[in-house]
Amino acid sequence: MSAKIVKRIIFEDTLVIKTPLRIGSGATDNITDMLVLKNKEGNAFIPGTSSAGVLRYELEALYGEKVADLLFGSIRDDGAQSLITISDVEFTKSTIMIRDGVSLDYLAGTSKEGAKFDFEAVERGAEGNFRIEITVRDAFCDEDKLPQISYRHEKFAVTGDFYGELAASLADILSAGISIGASTAKGFGKVSAKS
Repeated sequence: MSAKIVKRIIFEDTLVIKTPLRIGSGATDNITDMLVLKNKEGNAFIPGTSSAGVLRYELEALYGEKVADLLFGSIRDDGAQSLITISDVEFTKSTIMIRDGVSLDYLAGTSKEGAKFDFEAVERGAEGNFRIEITVRDAFCDEDKLPQISYRHEKFAVTGDFYGELAASLADILSAGISIGASTAKGFGKVSAKS
């Protein structure tokens, strides 16, 4: 099996925050209990690994674990290599707001005494560029071992191209929007591709 690169599939777009984004750094500043993850320039960002986790989950929901493993790699004993690289998404012109929350006692249906907290969130409307690159090597092109999938996306004409179909699926998932970060069940963290 050859490690020779057969092709690269690259797509770039702008990711737009549709609902406030809570992507925590795990740090506090003694004023706010949960800070947004920021790079050394002070800009909020979504790590590529976070995006990869959500996209892997969505792709697996469409095609199953075997297909997700082919693109994103496997953590099982076979240790299949990941073919995909997803960039961090940096929001250079974003507004970070402070919101307050309260911990709930779900059994009693009430708030917990003294459990108010403050957290940062990136306001909706912020935009950042992202890039996804799929590097297909010769060893991953054995047609007899690739599952059959069929998925169409209006921006791509890739019928019959297994990895092209997967790239089109990812583009479609991003166009429809994904939820990322904390409190997605409460409506936070909806992002989508701009175009």
